[in-house]
Amino acid sequence: MKILLLMMISLVSISCSQVKKESNKALPLSLEEAIASTNRNPENKKRDIYRHPQQTLEFFGIQPHMTVVEISPGAGWYTEILAPYLVAKSSGLCNGQ
Repeated sequence: MKILLLMMISLVSISCSQVKKESNKALPLSLEEAIASTNRNPENKKRDIYRHPQQTLEFFGIQPHMTVVEISPGAGWYTEILAPYLVAKSSGLCNGQ
């Protein structure tokens, strides 16, 4: 069991990457701004009414200073909300696929 846990941690660590912070001008300052962003895929935005992203992420206590590890992100629906929101004040988002 310990070996499996170590392997999973290693895989997540290897696949994590830092997002280069070029400018904070276009980055959302709030979770609401990140969800409403025009940079999101329009098809993904259509799913917001069913997935309730703001309520879900607030439930989990996501704050802009956190580093979040997203395991098995699939098509990246949460990633395109979280990445711009987190990169302004944290070390970013790690995706473990």
